[in-house]
Amino acid sequence: NRKHQCKVNLTFKILDSEKTGANLNGKKLTAFYGGTVKLKATVSDEFTSYSESFTVKVNQKSVTGISGSVPQSIYANYETILPDKATPEDASYRDVVWSISNAGTTGATITGNKLIAKNAGTVKVKATVKNGLGFEKDYVKEYTILVETLTFGYVEAGWNGSSVVTSGKPVPSNYTGVQSNTTTWSNGWYVVNNDVQISGEVTVYGTVNLLLTDGHTLNAAQGIFVNEDSELKIYGQTGGTGKLIATSATDNNAGIGSKSGSASGKITIYGGVVEATGKKNGAGIGSGINGDCGDITIYRGTVNATALAAGAAIGGGSGAANVGDITIYGGTVNAANTNTNTASYGGAGIGGGYDSKGGTITIYGGVINATSNQDGAGIGTTYGGQGCDIIIHGGTITATGDGAGIGTGRASLSANNITIHGGTIIASGNTGAGIGDGGYTKY
Repeated sequence: NRKHQCKVNLTFKILDSEKTGANLNGKKLTAFYGGTVKLKATVSDEFTSYSESFTVKVNQKSVTGISGSVPQSIYANYETILPDKATPEDASYRDVVWSISNAGTTGATITGNKLIAKNAGTVKVKATVKNGLGFEKDYVKEYTILVETLTFGYVEAGWNGSSVVTSGKPVPSNYTGVQSNTTTWSNGWYVVNNDVQISGEVTVYGTVNLLLTDGHTLNAAQGIFVNEDSELKIYGQTGGTGKLIATSATDNNAGIGSKSGSASGKITIYGGVVEATGKKNGAGIGSGINGDCGDITIYRGTVNATALAAGAAIGGGSGAANVGDITIYGGTVNAANTNTNTASYGGAGIGGGYDSKGGTITIYGGVINATSNQDGAGIGTTYGGQGCDIIIHGGTITATGDGAGIGTGRASLSANNITIHGGTIIASGNTGAGIGDGGYTKY
């Protein structure tokens, strides 16, 4: 009685995919649209075979709406970012394609999800999600948007979860025009509508909104100091050519932030051109020596920050016990610690100064160039600094450090936690890794 062993094969075949777009790779079935797939399964060996047909129902999660709000009104010549995803979040198809249904007199155009109108009037726009309701059943919704003329406004910016969104806003009528003797800024709006040089120190109290109008420059020759528990918000206009130059004239102060031994409040940049230089051990944007640094957030615009010694270009000054969160959503950011004196310490490009404790650095987008000539990481910490969290979601980043490119500086006291989700990154270190540890040897 010999026992015979035989090999049994199980195969599948699509009989009718209907409109599901289904395909079969071995035993793996993939379908792209809702409907029913008819299949045949065959079991066979060397002697016989058996087949049976069956159906598989494919469920498609349909689109129900557009994620985020579509404005009822916008301003002419101010770019508006429309939502680019549909709801719900688990819908099978979510990408929104925008088009103009009727521009009317507005001269409106859409590029991707960016809407801009040249003239006042009414524009009708259409959101389409291809196959959002099923095979060849698009989700379509039309919106009517009023376009108004804004005679004097600024660009507001925010983050919608995937990109920087902007809109035009009117400047409140009760603003203060910045003059050469406007050195105390308290709650409210301050507008630079001429070329202005302020020779004294500027101090910020409360929440101050600074508008840099196109074509004009404010030169704050002795720096701008943001008190603890205060916030400086910097805005630009559509051209983005309004400029702020802030330079610390006193050793150990930040260009924009705090004086020696004082804590800085929050600094948020929404647009314009911002150039800031810290003297000796102060940050370009951040805190002075031995002062805590508040949160720093950049949405758009061009930011050029420089530190000359042991402070970070953007972040903590030398000896900052606490450095707040640094968040970059977009814009062009050039942050450089340019110290070349080997007898003194240097700070990071973005992050901490000498012997400072870092916060969390998060980058979502933008073009970032961060360098440290001595001791520091391009992005991270520096000599004697304590580690910080670095999280990169996107952006085009070039980071060059004397320690690591992204990570720790020379002889930092603790390591950084570095998480990279995306982006285009070029990182190089001198004594340390491109991304990681910065080495432990001082000259």
